[in-house]
Amino acid sequence: MLDKATAPAIHSDPATTDQPLSAVSDTPAVDLPDQPAADLVIREHDDRFRAAIEAVQGILWTNNAAGEMTGEQRGWASLTGQSYDEYQGYGWAKAVHPDDAQPTIEAWQVAVQERKPFIFEHRVRVKAGHWALFSIRAVPVLNDDGSIREWVGVHTNITERRQADLALQVSQAKLQAIVSTAPVAIGLFIGRDLIIELPNQTFIDVIGRGPDIAGKPLGEVMPELAHQPFLQILDEVYTSGQLFQAFESRLQITRDGGVIDRYYNITFTPLFNEAGAVYAILDVSVDVTEQVVARQALEVSEQRYRTLSEHLEQEVAERTRELQASIQDLERSNQSLQQFAYIASHDLQEPLRKIQSFSDMLRERYGNSLGDGIEYIDRMQQSAGRMSALIKDLLAYARISTRQEAASPVSLNQVVQTTLLDLELVIDETQALITLAPLPTIQGDASQLGQLFQNLLSNALKFRRKDALGHYIPPQIQLTAQRIPASDLPTTVKPVRQTPTYHRISVSDNGIGFDQRHTDRIFQVFQRLHNRTEFTGTGIGLAICQKVVTNHGGGITAFSQPGQGATFYIYFPE
Repeated sequence: MLDKATAPAIHSDPATTDQPLSAVSDTPAVDLPDQPAADLVIREHDDRFRAAIEAVQGILWTNNAAGEMTGEQRGWASLTGQSYDEYQGYGWAKAVHPDDAQPTIEAWQVAVQERKPFIFEHRVRVKAGHWALFSIRAVPVLNDDGSIREWVGVHTNITERRQADLALQVSQAKLQAIVSTAPVAIGLFIGRDLIIELPNQTFIDVIGRGPDIAGKPLGEVMPELAHQPFLQILDEVYTSGQLFQAFESRLQITRDGGVIDRYYNITFTPLFNEAGAVYAILDVSVDVTEQVVARQALEVSEQRYRTLSEHLEQEVAERTRELQASIQDLERSNQSLQQFAYIASHDLQEPLRKIQSFSDMLRERYGNSLGDGIEYIDRMQQSAGRMSALIKDLLAYARISTRQEAASPVSLNQVVQTTLLDLELVIDETQALITLAPLPTIQGDASQLGQLFQNLLSNALKFRRKDALGHYIPPQIQLTAQRIPASDLPTTVKPVRQTPTYHRISVSDNGIGFDQRHTDRIFQVFQRLHNRTEFTGTGIGLAICQKVVTNHGGGITAFSQPGQGATFYIYFPE
């Protein structure tokens, strides 16, 4: 660069430049008659140069003939923040990105050596501390003899422009990728001849004529359209400039020597040039064949369903009449059974009461004279007592089987507490220990549920074990409750009512237990695992338990081993 002794300094800020700009102007020299006129010409050249720099919005700098930066460079200093000493010579390269510095120096040296304009791009660390991309253009300023006086260059910040270009390229690439891979057919029809341009892969697949359809008229590629409305519609869109849409349009396509039917939602959008005239039509077609075929199949199915429904309604009406007749028969049967229960509770019990009453009279009046005959009277009374208990249990079982009370919320805690009060004498006599955990409230019949727990607890108190000396072991009975999912039900339990969750109530004891093989048997009527001399009973109690649980939509089972006690599990639907 020229020093201040031989040439004026050129700065990037024309408004603050002290020296005239004619030293770097390409304007031919002017013969100036006097100093005022010369000053005027210089000012004109200076103003023109300032305007040029402002127009390009760049940073002006100068280098000497050898390509070195010398002298004061206000523009470069304000851009990079480098000091005077830092940018002298090739010091300016330290402000250039490390990846760009050496390529810039090498290209700059080639331009200086070949005396050619220098055009380049590189990144510069600006004064704010970040990297920015600049476009550089520098030209040599020649002396009258053709030698290079100095180089004048301009740095133009193109960061935002380049970022915008890159963003546009990325956006275009994404758009192209989306269009090319879109599952809908997209194509452009140019002019009235409908020349196919920019078809995506789906469009090509729909046509079925291979990938070389671009540049050909649509009617030539698909001659089967001649007898379909689409070419006429496209011509009307081209003429009117109005968008066209149609849904589930049937398109007949010739493929592999045959004609196939496909259905499309079609949109024909006119595209206009700067003059406002239509020059092309954008076709976007969505294949809805599967939906149309499915709907058509559904319509056929619905028609069959309506026919079947009508037939089914007739059958339901017939079954309803049959069911009503069955209900009436059942009601008559229940009435008969209730009448039987009444007879059993009155007419059958009456002879038994007389037998027991007369046997008592015989014992009182003639007991001393009967001798060993008194034993027969005892057996008679015992038999009459067993018969009376059997009739009462049968009556209870019949009533549970035929009478369904309206369900209402029942606290099982309260039911069990009432039952324990009824059994208080037996509990005291056996010295039983009963542990009761909180029980749920369920929908049911309090009376029937009372019978359920009465029988279970009575059995737990009755079937006691003996120790090695033959003494009865005090019963230990536990009642617990747990909420479980249906998936945790035992495979042997089949509740009447299916629900996602159940209340599991367990009644456990430390009694004599039983063989697990007899689990199903113990819930049958008149089934006993022990003879009457060991334990009293009719063999109906557990059958009543199962009937009560069934009436409440649940299930019941038991687990036991001989001498290890027993646990009864009851499952009530939640």
